[in-house]
Amino acid sequence: MKSRITSLRFYIGVLAANFILPNTASANSCPINADTKVVYFAGMDHEGTPSDTRGWMENFLDWAENRDASFKIQGLNSQDIRKNCQLSDHSNLKLYIQPGGNAYKQQLALGESGKQNIRKFITQAHGRYFGVCAGFYYASKRYFWNSNIHEWENLAGFIPFSFGPFTSLADFFSTEPKKVVPVIHKKDSSIFKMLYYGGPSIDPSTLAETDQVHFTFGDLAGDTPAIIEKGSLLLSSVHPEAILSDKVEQEKNYHFLLELLNNFMNKKKE
Repeated sequence: MKSRITSLRFYIGVLAANFILPNTASANSCPINADTKVVYFAGMDHEGTPSDTRGWMENFLDWAENRDASFKIQGLNSQDIRKNCQLSDHSNLKLYIQPGGNAYKQQLALGESGKQNIRKFITQAHGRYFGVCAGFYYASKRYFWNSNIHEWENLAGFIPFSFGPFTSLADFFSTEPKKVVPVIHKKDSSIFKMLYYGGPSIDPSTLAETDQVHFTFGDLAGDTPAIIEKGSLLLSSVHPEAILSDKVEQEKNYHFLLELLNNFMNKKKE
């Protein structure tokens, strides 16, 4: 993978601040290249993308890029998304990924300018959005969490409402906040095992005819969506990219997710 986040750009910026370095890239330059197809928020722990969930996403993206030569990936830090990179200006860019973590901290880190950059790429340009767990919450205008409804100012607001966590699956507020759970593939009713770590869902009764539910939760009533596609949004309550102790299941999830993302990116936007 091309530099996940470009710690090199940081050091170049520090050097440039103290010395005159001819022909060096600026720390304020955008790392997106002409062949970049996928970008993801590679923030710091305090920005709502902790090392575990960020590591899962990066491990999957490394795997995907090694198997699909066209799957060119670049990590973006919060300054890239807020200031350095106008996503809609990059014609080859197809997908923005908001990984798991903490949606409250993510919206603080990305701010108003980051939110508007992402929204423009998705709603006014050619882009698509993949949100996992916290990325699902971040895509909401408001969400239910821990007995309260939150409507943080800089949430992306693509969907009106989401709710979680489902403590009957894994009690996020306990010493065991995550668990591998069964999810049912709607296409053929096959069972996959994916990690649940407090992600949200939406009320199935609010689904539009054009929405596509890819997975439902096997242990929740009422066909509660686990992975859903809504136009230019792909939203996952579970972590199909998670590193699992069962490597057969992990590989199965990885192959499915790569195929899903390629199909999702290559659909014609209406």
